[in-house]
Amino acid sequence: GLSWRISQEDFLKNSAPWLTNLKVKASYGTQGARGSQLYMYQALASITAPNGNNPGSLMSQLANPTLTWESQGSLNIGAEFTIKNKLRGDLTYFRRQGMDQLYFRPFPLSTGMSGRWENVMSTVNEGVEAALYFNVINKGGFTWNMDINATHFKNSISKLPDGLNEIITGNFRYAEGQSYYDYYLVESRGIDAQGNELYVG
Repeated sequence: GLSWRISQEDFLKNSAPWLTNLKVKASYGTQGARGSQLYMYQALASITAPNGNNPGSLMSQLANPTLTWESQGSLNIGAEFTIKNKLRGDLTYFRRQGMDQLYFRPFPLSTGMSGRWENVMSTVNEGVEAALYFNVINKGGFTWNMDINATHFKNSISKLPDGLNEIITGNFRYAEGQSYYDYYLVESRGIDAQGNELYVG
């Protein structure tokens, strides 16, 4: 990360003495996550299948030697200011990009396998955070501070597996450009005279 405390520069120190602190900052970093299960990249076999009086085995998971950890790139750009040691503020733009996200790609039942894990999805979270800190009263041993903060962010899917325009799983629908948390539910039409739920056909 990098930061520049502009308030320490002569051109600003002399022209705006009331500005106790002014700093701009930026940072970028990456991190990884291995996924929710162990051995997701390996071929596994189950030995619970009977073979007459002897134990038998069946393949329970296909190998994917190219499978990697999920990764996330985090970008932060912001500014801090302090006015006469009475008012302090912080404004930050952030962007979190999830890359190589894991997706269990389903296979046709004719293959005998339900599917396998692949790194084929990406998501983006971006938004703005703002905070103000007021030193309202600091006199005679009495201190009163007031803080205000707000955050606005948007989540979206930036990449789906090749060949898929959408993924519907349970009550969720995933589509490029749409939120990762979009619900996919039956539209209600209200209730009838007996109190039963009605749905749009």
